[in-house]
Amino acid sequence: MDKNYLIKGVNGQIILTKNRVKIARKGALGFLTSGLAGVKEIPIKNISSIQMKKATNVTNGYLQFSLPGGNESKKGIFDATHDENTVMFSKKHQEDFLTVKKYIDSIMDGEEINFDDLNLPLSEEDNKTSTTQQVSTNTKNEKTFSWKYLIPIYGFYLIFKNDNAKKTISYILNIIVTIIVIAILSGGDETNKSDYSIAITQDGGEKTEHHLAELTVTAKKAGTLKVSGREIPLEANKEIKHQIPLAYGQNKVAVVIKIGDKEEKKDYAFYRLSPAEIQAESDKKAAEECAQAPEKHLKVLQSNWQMDGFGAVAKHTVLVQNNCPIAVKDIEFCATYFAPSGSRIDSTTKTVYQRIPPKSALWMKFSGFVNSQASSSSVKVKDARVSP
Repeated sequence: MDKNYLIKGVNGQIILTKNRVKIARKGALGFLTSGLAGVKEIPIKNISSIQMKKATNVTNGYLQFSLPGGNESKKGIFDATHDENTVMFSKKHQEDFLTVKKYIDSIMDGEEINFDDLNLPLSEEDNKTSTTQQVSTNTKNEKTFSWKYLIPIYGFYLIFKNDNAKKTISYILNIIVTIIVIAILSGGDETNKSDYSIAITQDGGEKTEHHLAELTVTAKKAGTLKVSGREIPLEANKEIKHQIPLAYGQNKVAVVIKIGDKEEKKDYAFYRLSPAEIQAESDKKAAEECAQAPEKHLKVLQSNWQMDGFGAVAKHTVLVQNNCPIAVKDIEFCATYFAPSGSRIDSTTKTVYQRIPPKSALWMKFSGFVNSQASSSSVKVKDARVSP
């Protein structure tokens, strides 16, 4: 049975099979953005292009699948939350989404990589199957009792009959017991050093766009908690959560915990980014990413084509959007052609030596020989260079 991989996103999940991509919308955010939509299945052979925006420490990323004649969102991360062919993801799961894109790209480029070797989490059903197989294997490998296991016991009995051996073994056992007792007592002292545990989000002066930080405290005994002068009672063995509002810029919070006669003060620092700082951070990240791989930030907004040259030449007119904050040039396109049956029958690559300014769109033209049976096509950007 073929594997199914389950890749978790922010507003949905991707179930990747060898030949299909399934988009599910489980979870609260998935319901808010897509309602009661079911699982959407997309044959990989029908995908014309993939658009990916990487996640950062500030914003989520997204993976968008384009289909021939589709109506995908073209307005970035905010509209991507409502696009049925788009799944958003956090930086934590970014590597999984990069692996999904790499696998689909390999099929589209005709150089398919081994599906079974993908480093992705399995779906729940495959995990259950794997566990069942493991239990079955362990059961088969169980060994029946053998009298040979009694030989070491008999040997120990012969040694213990000797008086000198008795003294030696007794001495070793006393040392072992002493070490165990010391370890238990020292472990108990370590445990009792702290009467509470405390955790806080967004600490250490790290930059955040969130307007709240959350303080979590669990005390072994009853006491009081003061946060910036506000007193909160602590109950024994009960977790307390307290939300701290953050202003733009630097925030300092003083926390005082008092349990019995013991009082301890902790100082925390937070930095909340303003909208302008968030945009500046995003632009800086985008510029760095564009400098490394500008083609990933170019999007084909519109593509028109027609057959010419007695049905042997395809002429393309393409509108390309440059989402980079820097100019790009020498755009290499990959055009894929399909027969009336939907089968992929031809492809070609062409480079257009023009320059697209930052955050701008430009119409471009190219042509190439094509199979005369081609009835539809899709165009994607394969490569580009940064323009000084």
